[in-house]
Amino acid sequence: MLQGFRETLRWYLSLEKNRLSRYLRQHFGYYLLLFGNMDLSWVETSPVLMKACVKSQHDSSLMGVVAKSDALPFFPDSIDVMVFVRELSQVENPRAALQEVYSVLRHDGVVIISELNPYRPWARSFWRWSKKHQKNKTGRMLSWRQTQILLESVGFELVSEERLGVFKNSTSEKKLWGRWLVYLFPWWSMGYLLIAKKKTIAITPIKFQVKEKLLIPEIETERA
Repeated sequence: MLQGFRETLRWYLSLEKNRLSRYLRQHFGYYLLLFGNMDLSWVETSPVLMKACVKSQHDSSLMGVVAKSDALPFFPDSIDVMVFVRELSQVENPRAALQEVYSVLRHDGVVIISELNPYRPWARSFWRWSKKHQKNKTGRMLSWRQTQILLESVGFELVSEERLGVFKNSTSEKKLWGRWLVYLFPWWSMGYLLIAKKKTIAITPIKFQVKEKLLIPEIETERA
């Protein structure tokens, strides 16, 4: 049983990394932040020039910035891409963390969130293990719908979504019956991936209506 759990874990982590690599290749910019105590190999395929890791706790084996999720030491409108790999459910206040991400992201900046599905027993077991490993007892698992509501409440616009780990055979997801199963039973997936964009409100320029006035007043002509 333990061996099967480990094999499933390796398979899912490989699938998750492949999906993230595919989406990261589609976004460009100057600065990318990976939130969590992990190495930057997760984002090595991204064309973004500068990459950094934001750690929630000190780890001498990893290079990065130690900061809280709701108090990031970056200027507003300075980051192009922000990535959460199973980390949003580990923070104490996910909404405050997303609000901070919204403030540091540039206009049309994106946030990529990968989380486990709380309705799968395997995912819950892995989440409890990772939570104990990171010595964090404040977080809670977030479903796809809960994460979407949090994103929209902060001001993000959902761009793309994908369920991960519905089938171990990748060809099954491409078939028509596989797509229907993913659509009808989304809770059966092991995890999900959401991509949201910082929504900005376009300012409509105000046009003043200037009435033309004659410099010389009109002379009323007497009617004959």
